[in-house]
Amino acid sequence: VLLLTKDKTLLMAHSDKNGAISITKLFDSKGQIEPQTFQLKHDIVTSSHGFTAYIGRDYQLFLMRQGSLQALANAMKNEESQHHQHIARLEQMAAMAGIDKYTSLYRDRDSLLWVTTTSSGIFCISSPRHSFHLIPLPDNDTTGVRGLYQLRDGRILVGTRSRNVYFYDTNGALLQTLPYNRFGIGAVYHTMEDAKGRLWLSTKGDGLVVINNPATVSDALASTTFRHYRHDAANPRSISGNNVYITFADSKGHIWVGTLDGGLNLVSEQGDSLTFYHRQHGLNHYPAYGQYTEIRNMAEDKDGRLWVGTIDGLFSLD
Repeated sequence: VLLLTKDKTLLMAHSDKNGAISITKLFDSKGQIEPQTFQLKHDIVTSSHGFTAYIGRDYQLFLMRQGSLQALANAMKNEESQHHQHIARLEQMAAMAGIDKYTSLYRDRDSLLWVTTTSSGIFCISSPRHSFHLIPLPDNDTTGVRGLYQLRDGRILVGTRSRNVYFYDTNGALLQTLPYNRFGIGAVYHTMEDAKGRLWLSTKGDGLVVINNPATVSDALASTTFRHYRHDAANPRSISGNNVYITFADSKGHIWVGTLDGGLNLVSEQGDSLTFYHRQHGLNHYPAYGQYTEIRNMAEDKDGRLWVGTIDGLFSLD
């Protein structure tokens, strides 16, 4: 705790874990005071006991671990900027509550804003701890977001109807754009990250895309990082449809792919190649008569049974 005495001497009080209090003098104002006004003759910058302190003639105090004058100036500038932003947010909250004339603003630890006025008493304003804010997509992309997924490294993958893919950080800052005309990923509706750290992107109309090493996604690695799997009518081992809505990894390590135009697929891996087993290729006892081919979702229960949600209804398998 910093203490500025009546004669403008700066003290620092500290209590240890046992409650014992110690007081250290950081600045002695002797000889620095105007005798008529008891104000400092000028702003003070002083270093003592491992700290650098600023004492303003307006009684503003600032303390930091001992450093250069430039470091102190930078820290004070940053603190002042944050303070102005904080005050601006409080003023906005007061204005939204219809209070435009007040004497002071104070926000407590419970995020309640206390507003004092000269003639209307005291107001207490509550607000959510985390306010919502709009994050516009690049290039005025207003087609709509269809898929969201947070990677293990914290990045947010955003899939859109425009078929462009965006990566954001947790503060909403754009990190990277993967345009469709260069990467050809498509409109991502669902994302899964498997045990190997690979991303499985389910797209509407462009099949399945697997990113083998998402941490190094870049233009230079586009040809080796991305693998596209599309339906090929001449190849029964290919995925059964290009409208992929979900990819799911079960507790046994199997990867299932649900399409809206070809039903359920079970993935088999041989090195870098994938084989898809489905109702037209080795997936025995699949419901007949063209039913249950429009898959929307999948889940696994505690007994390891897979449940598949389709437009025709629900079916399960073990």
